[in-house]
Amino acid sequence: MSYGTALEEHATTTAQKQDLLNINTSTSGISNADHGERGPETLPQHSNKDHSLKRHTHTHNGAPTCCVYTPSISSDASAQVLSSLINGIKSQKESNGDHGCCRPTRAEASSAREPYSTGSAKQPGEPGKPRKATIIRRSFPSSNGTDTLSAAEKETALRDRITEAVNSFTRGNRDAANTLAEIARTCGIPASLRESVWPILLETHPLVRAETAGKAVSIGTAVPLRQAELTREVPTKRIRAELSRYHRRRKNIPNTRHPSPPRSRSPGIESPASFSTPTSTVSPPDQETLDQAVLDSAVEDAIVAYLENHGSVQYSPGMVYVCLTLSDWLFIPPSISNNQENQSAVLIKTFEQMMTIMLWSPPQVLPKSGNRQLLEGVLTRRISHFLTIFRKLMPELAAYFDEEEANGFGEEWVLSWIQWWCSRELPKDNKARLWDFYLGYRPTPRRPLIPTSTASGGDDADVHIDSSDGDGEDEPPPRPVLPGNVNGSAPEAFTPADWHPFVCLALLRACKDALEELELSEIRTLLTRLPRINMDAILREAGKMRKELREMNVREDEEALRRGN
Repeated sequence: MSYGTALEEHATTTAQKQDLLNINTSTSGISNADHGERGPETLPQHSNKDHSLKRHTHTHNGAPTCCVYTPSISSDASAQVLSSLINGIKSQKESNGDHGCCRPTRAEASSAREPYSTGSAKQPGEPGKPRKATIIRRSFPSSNGTDTLSAAEKETALRDRITEAVNSFTRGNRDAANTLAEIARTCGIPASLRESVWPILLETHPLVRAETAGKAVSIGTAVPLRQAELTREVPTKRIRAELSRYHRRRKNIPNTRHPSPPRSRSPGIESPASFSTPTSTVSPPDQETLDQAVLDSAVEDAIVAYLENHGSVQYSPGMVYVCLTLSDWLFIPPSISNNQENQSAVLIKTFEQMMTIMLWSPPQVLPKSGNRQLLEGVLTRRISHFLTIFRKLMPELAAYFDEEEANGFGEEWVLSWIQWWCSRELPKDNKARLWDFYLGYRPTPRRPLIPTSTASGGDDADVHIDSSDGDGEDEPPPRPVLPGNVNGSAPEAFTPADWHPFVCLALLRACKDALEELELSEIRTLLTRLPRINMDAILREAGKMRKELREMNVREDEEALRRGN
């Protein structure tokens, strides 16, 4: 007999002991004279009864485990009593759904009747009760209060809201773009909907609108096209070389515009496949290779078109990664879409709009040497500002970078991070969430210049991340004047360039512990291939660092005033 069986018999026999003794008392012909005196091994609580119980000891691996007492009665009466007892126990088990000694508790039985559970799942190791799937419900704020929705219901509601706004914008409602911008800033755009949303956000972005209206100076618009054609040629070979490096980095075979067939092993030596066939044939490229070749061609065309139309802008390898990032969400491969001309046109248009946002500079009087020096000056100013606040907010890590010579204008990661929004360094999904936030930027007042009731729709009332603090300097840089906002009370537009240095600092803070343990080459490797990270947490941390810098500047100003007095 197993150990579990012995425990089961002990539990059930003990529960029925009193009933059994009552039956024995009423049975005729049963007395102490028939069975002898009861020994000392009988149960003490039944010592005053007129009958005896025999003790049966069960063992496991030679050791006693438990004892079971059975009545000492005659054979006929014993058969009748035991049969009645066994039938009663069986019927009780069936009615209770009992399986041995592990009966469900009151709490377990109550939770089993709950169709939805908001508590924790049943802990592992509880025998006898199978686990049940639960629907986790979360609370999300709404305009009417607090609604309890599941994650799936929240995702569905968000998609419906985005789809409705896209359709409304397509029908001519330009205000729907503000709804999309708000969602992009606060929640992010679902991956499958970026194809429809990003072109709208780019088209209606304040910096793109400002340049289109001719109200602001965008870097790369001052040199005429003919002069650019006479002074230089577009470096198509460098673009293709960077695309090849991109594919090698992804550990894929480099694709070109015209994939070449595989090389033969050597002249006069047949391949193994040719021994079984009379003629050797080259297998055609697979669909993925063809799609990648078409994509590379579209990326090259977009960059070439932009450089031809903006002669003052020098080519940079970062442009390839910016265009590839756009293509990740906007370009449909030929295996899915047959309208490749439209796909290329969309990529050309959106890439030019993205360059307008990334390379935008404050309007100012152009130097005599032209717009190219303006581009270099703006980039130098941004890098200098980043390195300054880096040493101010993270002095320990900045000192370690200086010691390892990993910090400065000459570092490739600094230039790529600041100028191209980490388009090469961040993973695809993290980068897309960051760009959702940047493309969702809309005019926000630096101070309440106009009544709240007259603000346009109040689209920024629910912004969770503070984006209206300038760039941390005492005098913020000039902002573009939007079309139609000719009066001085119009809201100011805050560019992503003001926000991005703090995002870079938040990324460094997230990797701080790992970076302090690495050498120069390892630091550069990590900073060019960042791990996956919670981008919403990075954006929140960037806002905290922005406020931290402002408070630090206030304290320094107060200290300077005290010293002056």
